[in-house]
Amino acid sequence: MIQLLLIGTTHLNMPNNGDVLMPEASDILSPTRQQELDDFVAQCSCFKPTTVCLEVATTDQHSLSQRYQSYVADPRTATEDEREQIGFRLAKLCDLSFVQAVDWNETIDGDSLGDVMDTHPVEMEAIIATQRVLMHSVETAFRLRSITDFYAYINQREVTDVMHQAYTDIAAIGPTGSRWVESYWNERNQRIYENVRRAAKTGDRIVLLYGLAHVHLLRKFFETDDDFLVRTLNAILT
Repeated sequence: MIQLLLIGTTHLNMPNNGDVLMPEASDILSPTRQQELDDFVAQCSCFKPTTVCLEVATTDQHSLSQRYQSYVADPRTATEDEREQIGFRLAKLCDLSFVQAVDWNETIDGDSLGDVMDTHPVEMEAIIATQRVLMHSVETAFRLRSITDFYAYINQREVTDVMHQAYTDIAAIGPTGSRWVESYWNERNQRIYENVRRAAKTGDRIVLLYGLAHVHLLRKFFETDDDFLVRTLNAILT
């Protein structure tokens, strides 16, 4: 049996990565937030992970390993990136010698999200408006809660299901939407699952830290795999 702790996260460094909506997360390097991150990661370490898997392309494993070794040597080198603030911090605390890249995010032929927005502007604006409400609640939670309480909040099924609903709604607006969801979004998450599975060994305890929008599908893949036991974050947090 392989145990898996799936942690959904916002992108703490707010990268310009093409996401339509990006919740604000400021002051992550402040002393208060750094102490809160220490507290959160210490609680996550109770899971006793043997592997930490991160949202980094598998083709970038070498550079990820170099960045992790630099962090181990001097944690002050960490940027605001959640892969470093949480993933590296957890791996180091658990004395892991490496972190695992498991992402796939390739450009593929066919319809793009831009095509969907051009073809169905009214429907897409309605979907985005619903997600804006969620993003506002996420931003408010980040501003008012500790890091531990923030992650407990955003990893509730009520939150991750609403984020996933956007993709269900896009697929339902017409052929352009359904083709994009199937050929890109569903395919991407399927490949992430396959990458984790390929890296896993019997008896492993894997922490998978990923963008919040991925959590619903990734949880579904792993919960239907008899080799995996999926643990929830809120069951780990004390």
